Amino acid sequence: MSISRLYLHCVGVLLIGYAILDKGFAYLGVAPLFIGEMVLGIGMLCLLAGGISARVFGSPISWALLIFGAWSMARTMPYLDVYGIVAIRDSVLWLYGLYALLVAGAFLKGRTVGLGPRWYASWFPWFLVIAPIVFFIYERYWNVLPRFPGTNVPIIWMKAGDMSVHLAGVVTFMGLGLHRHFFKSVGPNANLKEFGLWMLLGFDIIAAGARNRGGFLAVIVACLVMMLFKPMNRLNRFALPALVILGLGLTFDVQIPVGGERNVSVQQMVDNIQSIVSKSDKEYLKETSSWRLEWWRRIEAETIHGEYFWLGKGYGVNLATAADYDDGTGNRSPHNAHLTILARSGVPGLVLWILVLGVVSASLVHGYFQAQAAKQDVLAKLNVWVLAYWLAYLVNASFDVYLEGPQGGIWFWCVTGFAIALNVEQRMVFARTRVKRRVAARAAARG
Repeated sequence: MSISRLYLHCVGVLLIGYAILDKGFAYLGVAPLFIGEMVLGIGMLCLLAGGISARVFGSPISWALLIFGAWSMARTMPYLDVYGIVAIRDSVLWLYGLYALLVAGAFLKGRTVGLGPRWYASWFPWFLVIAPIVFFIYERYWNVLPRFPGTNVPIIWMKAGDMSVHLAGVVTFMGLGLHRHFFKSVGPNANLKEFGLWMLLGFDIIAAGARNRGGFLAVIVACLVMMLFKPMNRLNRFALPALVILGLGLTFDVQIPVGGERNVSVQQMVDNIQSIVSKSDKEYLKETSSWRLEWWRRIEAETIHGEYFWLGKGYGVNLATAADYDDGTGNRSPHNAHLTILARSGVPGLVLWILVLGVVSASLVHGYFQAQAAKQDVLAKLNVWVLAYWLAYLVNASFDVYLEGPQGGIWFWCVTGFAIALNVEQRMVFARTRVKRRVAARAAARG
């Protein structure tokens, strides 16, 4: 097995652990060296050993990411002496971007871009089964679960928003029919198995959507992106299972108590949807958004209209304490990754972040149309899937502390890395095709 393939296996295990066990998996290790940092270190060793391809810089995404990283580093270095390891912890918001370059380089080294969706197709059915069980245990028994030594983090952790992002990836993967291409289910019960997967997916989305509005919005956005580019998709297969679950849930008012004010139920999901598009009369739904909005307005006033316009507050300072929003829970960020970047890196940092997001989006959209024009349907669908999945991360990160932690940040940057690899590989494939056509045309002209 090549070095690049071995590293991709390590990253794959890491990502599955984050997806199924969430923050509980992230705390494996000894502070400050946790499992995410260990695998990042392995990636750097692979780079030194020649297991990472330099072709990664054939994509404009990589260069946009490097520029953003350079500015972010400049806003971190001055605070290392003051805040030490805390500054490094805050900087993972951009520092985990190294994963994008390492993962892309590993895929390109062995020309194994197709491995990504194949591995994804083989594990997501297990996610649909295991994740809701972990989610229920965490939500119902959070107070009595054993903690990691020296922390208040239970060994089992699954946030509804984090779970919803991966459900967004699954629903678009299946909706585009990619599961049938990369993981063919054979036998007389193949259609029944697929129906079962749709049923599981529907239940999981309702369970997570009832507990978290931002995560449910991420699923909706991912589906809208898929329908925009691929109106003739397989999402209709989801309609019957979804109607069955919704009908039973509403008819019998099925409620699964998991603690707190929000039970898992269809009605709760409806309330969450209403609170997204209009003002809710549910007091607990109002309270969870009002303090965020106040904090966000303060960040806007201090940066866009204030003294922190150019440089921000840097990485290391506790944004909650500085803004008088410290609630004693250890929260350091305003539940919005974009505003965290604005607060820490200033307006230039936010502009460079928007540049990264714009280049990734444009590359995937261009890749889709290029593949469509060449009648490469699977390649076109891959571009749509990555775009929809990637946007789901950004939606959830707009309402929660998500990209600032490894369980969200490393996944996000690895998906970005796959986008880079897909972009470079597609460029190479179509470049070779153009060369072959020119050679054939010249040969025909001479003949």
